[in-house]
Amino acid sequence: MQRTPNRLDAAMTAIINRHAATGESWMKTNAPWNDDTGNARQGLHGTPEREKLNYYMIVLAHAVSYGIWLEVRWNGRYEIINPALRHVGPQVMHSASRLFEEIFR
Repeated sequence: MQRTPNRLDAAMTAIINRHAATGESWMKTNAPWNDDTGNARQGLHGTPEREKLNYYMIVLAHAVSYGIWLEVRWNGRYEIINPALRHVGPQVMHSASRLFEEIFR
C-alpha cells in the first residue's frame, strides 16, 4: 500500500504524457484549414500538466495569436480543439479506468 501513491502518480503521468502527444499529433493531422504559412498548424500543442496526486490534465491549445478565431469564427468551421478533446478525452478516461481497476481491484 505504501507504494501505491507513487505507482499511481507514475502511471497517471505516463497516461497524460502519452495522450498529450496523441492529441497534439491528431490536431496537426486533422486541422480543417488550408495552411498559408503553416504557423497555425505547427503551433498546435498538447501539454501535460500535473500536481502529484492532486490533478492530472492535458492542455490542448494554439500558439498563434489568431488561433482563437480559427476556433470560434465561421460557427466553428475551422475549430480543432473541441474535436481533439472529443477524440482524446475518451482515450484518457479508458486508460485511467484500466489503471484504477488494476491498482484497486
